[in-house]
Amino acid sequence: MRGGASHRLQARAGPELLEPVHDLLARLWADEPGVAERDRIRFETAVAEVAANIAEHGAGAGAARVSLRLSSSPDRIQAVFEDDGAPVEARPEQPPADDAERGRGLLLARAAVDRFSYERDGATNRWVLVLGDS
Repeated sequence: MRGGASHRLQARAGPELLEPVHDLLARLWADEPGVAERDRIRFETAVAEVAANIAEHGAGAGAARVSLRLSSSPDRIQAVFEDDGAPVEARPEQPPADDAERGRGLLLARAAVDRFSYERDGATNRWVLVLGDS
């Protein structure tokens, strides 16, 4: 990783969130051509799963705004999502029931990166995903 890139997105929660998130990732990779393909896949998987969770659950819970900041430094890449939707009830460390057909996205996201955190700060959900520098 070369480091020093930073990209930001402001959008609305809902299905229309996903394409701009992928576009933002493409811009990050254009600035960071040295990132190994395996690491790109891991990071994209985590970012896409959190974005999909916000798109699906945030919009239904009344979230109007979502921000995403992607940044890199010489030894890490980070994504920070913030949204103003309802607090998240599902926890990424809790797997769904064995017979559940859904609910594994956050678990997958957590497994894909070196550090994954969620917190509720006032009226804001904050998700932090870090690859590297663990």
